[in-house]
Amino acid sequence: MQKKTIFLTRRYILFIISVFINAYGIAFITKALLGTSPITSVNYVLSMFTPLTMGQWTIIVNLLFVATEPLMMSRSQLRADLRMYLIQIPVTLCFGTFIDISMSSLSWLQPEAYPMQLLSMLAGCVILACGITLEVKADVAMVAGEFFVRVLARRIGGDFGYVKLGFDVGNVILACVFSMLFIGGIHGVREGTVAAALLVGPIVHFLTPFCRVLNGVLGYSKQTGGKAAAAPADKEPCVIVGRCADFVLKGRPGVVRVFCYCDRDTAIDRCTSEYGLDKVKAEAEIKRLNKARGTHYEYYTGQRWDDPRNYDLMINTGSMTLDQACDIIVRMYGNAKAGMKAAVAGRTEA
Repeated sequence: MQKKTIFLTRRYILFIISVFINAYGIAFITKALLGTSPITSVNYVLSMFTPLTMGQWTIIVNLLFVATEPLMMSRSQLRADLRMYLIQIPVTLCFGTFIDISMSSLSWLQPEAYPMQLLSMLAGCVILACGITLEVKADVAMVAGEFFVRVLARRIGGDFGYVKLGFDVGNVILACVFSMLFIGGIHGVREGTVAAALLVGPIVHFLTPFCRVLNGVLGYSKQTGGKAAAAPADKEPCVIVGRCADFVLKGRPGVVRVFCYCDRDTAIDRCTSEYGLDKVKAEAEIKRLNKARGTHYEYYTGQRWDDPRNYDLMINTGSMTLDQACDIIVRMYGNAKAGMKAAVAGRTEA
């Protein structure tokens, strides 16, 4: 219990650090004078014609998100996410404060030449991506804007990525409207806003595998699917579905790593016939689950989930029955087991 508390404390510390890095990245992008990140575009524009700072508006707007979220959540959802919901309040206060501190600390950054503005904006995107990567790695809380998007996506049954994209676009449009109405032109939304929207995600994707070095410090090596996959394999013959088992058990004798796949139409037909879903919902659910599986696998292994090099056997279940697929796997396992016995016998004789 004490070790678990230590790991949890470390993750919260990492999360606070990530929030500050996020704020610093946003400030860096803003100081480039080419716009700001989409999620803070409204706050930045509001700060341009009111006495309040961008950080103060960030606190106000994010607290409005927090107040709105229960209206889109059922009681059971709110109870299940109560800790994540309540922690948004101190996180929001910290985030807004960190933004103002970062803006003040970067008062020296006033690039005038356009190439220097571009360089500052790109540096801000990298800094922001580093913060988001660490925030995801900590996995203990979410800033209010992201939690709001998650709640909204669950409410409308949409994919988080698409809802997040719509949310960012809505923020930019609203920022432009406020700017036109109160400043007399479009200010605070420029090419830097678009660049931040397009670049930060891929940079996060690139940086994520490098965060594996933090697994031991954060206790993930004892809490993730790795232990769950290894435990039964250490005791008796078993079949393990998912849990990054192919990565965890790589190199063990007698292990057959299998990846089953099929074409889109076959997958949809199987979902409609076996789970009673209509085709539209079935396709959306397939996309959602496969994306979640791929993200989970890459997060803990740093490798692609569907990379054939990670498996001993790739089976297209759309070109055969499931019984035929099972027969192929059983035969391959039998061959692997026989090969392992032969290797053991050879070592014994030697």
